[in-house]
Amino acid sequence: MRPAPRLARAVFFVLLSGTAGSRAAQIIPLLPDSVVGATASDYDPQNPDQDRFAMGSDLATPALTYFAAPPSASGAASVIICPGGGYGGQAVDKEGYKPALWFNSIGISAFVLRYRLPHGEAGRGLAPLPLDDLQRAIVLVRANARKWGLDPKRVGVMGWSAGGHLAAMGGTLFHKARGWDLDQRGVGDRPDFLVLMYPVITMRGATHKGSRENLLGPDAGDSVLRLYSADEQVSPRTPPTFIAVARDDNVVPLENSILFANALKAAGVPCELVTYEHGGHGFGMGAKGTDSTMWPRAFEAWAGSQGLLRPTDHGQ
Repeated sequence: MRPAPRLARAVFFVLLSGTAGSRAAQIIPLLPDSVVGATASDYDPQNPDQDRFAMGSDLATPALTYFAAPPSASGAASVIICPGGGYGGQAVDKEGYKPALWFNSIGISAFVLRYRLPHGEAGRGLAPLPLDDLQRAIVLVRANARKWGLDPKRVGVMGWSAGGHLAAMGGTLFHKARGWDLDQRGVGDRPDFLVLMYPVITMRGATHKGSRENLLGPDAGDSVLRLYSADEQVSPRTPPTFIAVARDDNVVPLENSILFANALKAAGVPCELVTYEHGGHGFGMGAKGTDSTMWPRAFEAWAGSQGLLRPTDHGQ
């Protein structure tokens, strides 16, 4: 029996401010013995309105930034958040830290995933780095859930745009295409729920070309395109899913969300697809003056119906 994934020796803290006062948030490395220092992509509570786009060296070392829900939510559900950025960078504030703090406000703990950027590995027959990082993150959170006061049976994944594609891969390609043992002490890498925000889904007709080329390279064959088209990999074991998108999205076609929702329906998987007339692409917590600001309320209602808002006795 192999040991469960362990925390790296170095754990860093950033001070977060919130309605309950200041508290510490862990920065948790994903790779064994790696070290994560303070970088430009770390959350800065002194600048709550910042909107950074992390690239390059900021993303060289995969890590989680842990935003714990209030202690009263012991036994809480948790969500791993994958910011978007076309697999060429990550919108760490708008699609990472800000939604993480909002999840805390409804009693859900959140982990913002700083994942490594791909370099077309999947098109060369290799497991893509972002998927490897996400799967490690799911196993790490689930293996430590009880120690952190979380429910190991309610570990979800949220993704925005290309991060939505990553989340959808996590919900369809679990137990596949990796070079390390995920099933340690029975700790699996299948998420318990998905939250997809204006996601890239297909790598074919209606795809976002920048995301596809960054992930798969320019010459990926049809079998690779199919494998990484999340709608074509849905099964009855794909977790329940919430999807939100604006109809006037002119970057990632609405068809992506519809393809995934239809595939889930065909497989008998619960899904809620909410569409808004306005908001465009990248509306984050909601574009001011548009109906996209309604998605948090819609998600909260869905989360309640899925039993995600009620703390448990540490998942027992």
